[in-house]
Amino acid sequence: MIKTYDDTKNEALLRIRAKNIENQFLSMMESGIGIAPFVAKAILELVYDCFGLHENMNSSSQREGTIRLKAVEAAEPPGKRISECKTKDVLLTLISPEDQEIRIHWDEWKNNKKAGKATNITTALRRFRLLRVTAEAKEKGAYLTHEDLAFNIFGCGLKTIGRDIKALKQAGIILPTRGQQKDIGRGVSHKGQVIKWYLQGIEPKEIARRMYHSIKAVERYLKGFSKVVFLNQEGMKLSEMSFLTGLSYSLCAEYQNIYLKAQKEGKTGLIKQLEKNYERCGLVFLKEKGGSDGKKG
Repeated sequence: MIKTYDDTKNEALLRIRAKNIENQFLSMMESGIGIAPFVAKAILELVYDCFGLHENMNSSSQREGTIRLKAVEAAEPPGKRISECKTKDVLLTLISPEDQEIRIHWDEWKNNKKAGKATNITTALRRFRLLRVTAEAKEKGAYLTHEDLAFNIFGCGLKTIGRDIKALKQAGIILPTRGQQKDIGRGVSHKGQVIKWYLQGIEPKEIARRMYHSIKAVERYLKGFSKVVFLNQEGMKLSEMSFLTGLSYSLCAEYQNIYLKAQKEGKTGLIKQLEKNYERCGLVFLKEKGGSDGKKG
């Protein structure tokens, strides 16, 4: 049998995907305890949901694929010299197992005109990672500069980062960098944009294409939104939502605003469907507790 280039590429992807902590856990469950693969995956997903690991592991110093660097504090005003600005250490996820999902689906995406102007897998991956690292820095109270992104993180030119930021902006996404600081207040985070597109009736698979995301990432954002919706209905405060979900305070506030606006616009049907899809998202125990003691946040 002649091995083609695609065969070699797929084998390489499988080897890369195998080298992460999730697959080590699955392997131990399957070979050590004798659990069926689909059951092991279900258990892993429950562990992530119950302990909020999807959100919290990215902030852990033990997380694979992270880098640490100094970024300008978000409180520093635009126009101030970088040399005079206060900085803080931020831990960013440069490499994630989800990145490989983009490689796997690229052949399906590249012929879709709605997927943006990313003409190759390298561009799509870089834009996905741009969204992730800038959002992580912002959630930690800092903004990355274009120089941080080009020289310290992605090893590319400033023009390349500029093209990426322009392409994302045309898609309605303001990248939270120091250079875009003035526009951030009027913009929406990429996670918030995912929710807005979903509430417009766009399928998660199509949203993933538009956002240079893996489908798993899109589903995780939708699940996080459903948690905020549930906690809002329970009368929880934003600080309590942040604590219980593992999401940042600002993201909980953004999700809450999207939810309240959707209610006014009569989009409750899509929200109810989302709640139904993720009714066992790890917060069911709160509903049971609320029903038994009648307490709300």
